[in-house]
Amino acid sequence: MPRVDIRIRNQEALFEAMAGMRQWLDHRRYEPAIFRSVLKDASLLMRVEFASLAEANEFAYAFDGTIGEIEDFTAGRRLCRPGRMNRLDETIAFLHMAAC
Repeated sequence: MPRVDIRIRNQEALFEAMAGMRQWLDHRRYEPAIFRSVLKDASLLMRVEFASLAEANEFAYAFDGTIGEIEDFTAGRRLCRPGRMNRLDETIAFLHMAAC
């Protein structure tokens, strides 16, 4: 499964970027297989996995992402922790649930 990595360095732009991704996906009726995020190197790394390379390429192009191979994702710190959700966690969980 192809993976798209998108790094978001400006936390102030996070919600707008994520809403734009959701709108873009909905408009094209694309459903990512997996939508994850981790804090890495003082920024947020979004990893979105698609069943199709064509969908991954379009998404990467639209959001200045990079295409990568699937690898172990546990190296970063996951944001969604049961019982300790903040606004960022809630947004990420919402987008993840909407993608399922």
